[in-house]
Amino acid sequence: MMATATTQTEKEKPRRFKFIPRHDVVRSLLSLSTLVYSYGDTWSLPDKTVPQDKPYAKNIDLKKDVPEEDREKYEIKQSVDWLDKVAPRGKVASFVNVNRTDLQAAVTSSATRGAVAVVFRGSESAKDWLYDIWIRKRQLSQPGVWVHDGFYEQLWGDGAYVKLRKALRKELTRLDRLPFRKIYVTGHSLGGALCTLCGYHLAIDMPDRDIIVVSFAAPRVGNSKFKEACKGLKNLHQLRMVNHGDIVTTIPWFAYQHVGDAIKQYDSDVKFLHEDKGWNKFWEFNMFNRPLAIPFTYHGTKVYWERFLANRRKWPSKR
Repeated sequence: MMATATTQTEKEKPRRFKFIPRHDVVRSLLSLSTLVYSYGDTWSLPDKTVPQDKPYAKNIDLKKDVPEEDREKYEIKQSVDWLDKVAPRGKVASFVNVNRTDLQAAVTSSATRGAVAVVFRGSESAKDWLYDIWIRKRQLSQPGVWVHDGFYEQLWGDGAYVKLRKALRKELTRLDRLPFRKIYVTGHSLGGALCTLCGYHLAIDMPDRDIIVVSFAAPRVGNSKFKEACKGLKNLHQLRMVNHGDIVTTIPWFAYQHVGDAIKQYDSDVKFLHEDKGWNKFWEFNMFNRPLAIPFTYHGTKVYWERFLANRRKWPSKR
């Protein structure tokens, strides 16, 4: 039998990453995702409006009775210090708190960076985990597009999404003189799932804006049709930050698919995983493809911070 030579065009060409935010941008989003956990506990919104020319740290009140070691433990101080450095005119414009579903999210902006961000808090209470393990799907208005019913209910329950969208539009109107084309949506854990779903809806509702979703430790949100619907939105860009060994990123597994390219973090290395077929395979986020450890060892923001900072030099754009 005559051998057939394989030409370059027949080989699978290396795929370029569709979208990689700069390292400093992702660090800012990780800082916001960290801070939102401790709203009302370690810090809160000030009683009076703070002028926009004041440092970012002045826009939040760190409670004086919290020991210094606790602030360090939860990465609060380093998050505030970083945002104070890169976004000195940052502002927490609005905070949405829905008691029934226990959803908490903030709308923030930075006149210096020319960016607005919607930040979702991750799983913290028993209510959150009840929604997390609720794996029944709900069909969206698009044919065949199904998403996790618990995530949907938490985002839309009691008008949460509508309130967030209203607060976001109000802030965009206030900053109309500035070039705020990009809207970032971010969150850790459950917050990562909510920001994935929220980003999808914002991309539909605001077609003139670039919606950039950067999730941390996010579970799967929808089915294959949801993934296709996200890819079909030209103004929607999604990146998942994932720790190797993080069990939350492997669930739900049956009939669910991840959305977007991913950066998988190890202790001293990173792996860039394309969403395209052949790269971002199911095994990469399979619950059996992980170190033997206590289930949530690699899930917390502490480990995400450690690996994120340790691998800074391996980032394609380190600024």
